[in-house]
Amino acid sequence: MNVPAIEFLNVSKSFRQKQVLDSVRFTVPQGAICGLLGSNGSGKSTSMKILLDLVRPSEGRALVLGMDANNPAESLAVRRRVACVTEDKSFYPYMTVQQVLDYARKFFNGWNTERLSVLLKRFELDRSCLAKNLSKGNRAKLALTLALCRSPEVLILDEPTEGLDPLAREDFLQELVQASLDGVSILICTHQLAEVEKIIGSIVLLEKGKVLLHAEVETLKEKSRFYHLTFRDQPPAQIAGLPANARISRAGRSMVVSSVGERWDWRKSFADLGVEEKPMTLQEIYGEVLKINREKRGGDGNLE
Repeated sequence: MNVPAIEFLNVSKSFRQKQVLDSVRFTVPQGAICGLLGSNGSGKSTSMKILLDLVRPSEGRALVLGMDANNPAESLAVRRRVACVTEDKSFYPYMTVQQVLDYARKFFNGWNTERLSVLLKRFELDRSCLAKNLSKGNRAKLALTLALCRSPEVLILDEPTEGLDPLAREDFLQELVQASLDGVSILICTHQLAEVEKIIGSIVLLEKGKVLLHAEVETLKEKSRFYHLTFRDQPPAQIAGLPANARISRAGRSMVVSSVGERWDWRKSFADLGVEEKPMTLQEIYGEVLKINREKRGGDGNLE
């Protein structure tokens, strides 16, 4: 049985008196595409840095392909098998695209020249263009090209589609799907949920250093719904039998029940009403999980 591509085992991290990660636990299988989601300050960047051994956990372990990412005896082997595209996507400004490629190729034994030709053509990158003159979108394309051509087993991406036009974004995402089909395991850190929703297989949602949600996307979307109810009079103050991760909003004689990760059997209480069910997008699920957790005032909101 294959070991997971990425595994966080109760990872905690504190900087002085501030706890940034609190017993974070999740798994990314080999060949999967996982979205690491969360608002600013949720712990996403720290999690990525731990995987790259740029930051070491205060407690717990982070494993990459079964190896301890923060063990000096194993971290070098981890980094040889992992590629990362950071948010800034900066290059030496005086180099041309070709010079950047030639420079990077010297560091990696598994450099894939055939894949390079395909990506340069698909992304329409001008080999003679100076790095300092590349648009934000073309810097993103070059960064992904470098990452994929080194033949990584694990790919970590931070806001990868930022700055891309719609057509280039589609090409970019298709290359990620192809990489996944080729066996590359991918962790995407992003706020652009609408863009990556169609390619990611699972999500991990962090909030204030805790995992609020770890689930397969298709299963989660299938079990998450908005329920719109309209009453003859005012809606009831309380409703029995709601799922654990549900919230209620009211407006006049109308009420909306939002339930994440579990269907609500409204017929037990409101069989005589016309109830409209509406599926949730991933963006809506993300927002509802945050709202549910904040309303609980101390509940962990964990739907793992």
